[in-house]
Amino acid sequence: MFRAGISVSKKIGNAVIRNRVKRLIREAVRRLEGVIPPDVDLVIIARPGVEAMTLDAIEQSLLHVMKRAKVIRHTPVHNQKRG
Repeated sequence: MFRAGISVSKKIGNAVIRNRVKRLIREAVRRLEGVIPPDVDLVIIARPGVEAMTLDAIEQSLLHVMKRAKVIRHTPVHNQKRG
């Protein structure tokens, strides 16, 4: 099972906004669970601007970064949208 650490700086906003960003990132990582290899440790550092992004945008951004870092080699065939 992979591990993911999430860091959200005070530059992002107040505690409410930072916690919302962390929840969105956690959910995006959970959606990508089947794509991330089990032997990977991720450190995700949120940058200013993430507070305005949607869950889908964060998920796409994580996919893009992981492909560039060669953590994953393929994109999932379909994204399962959950209620």
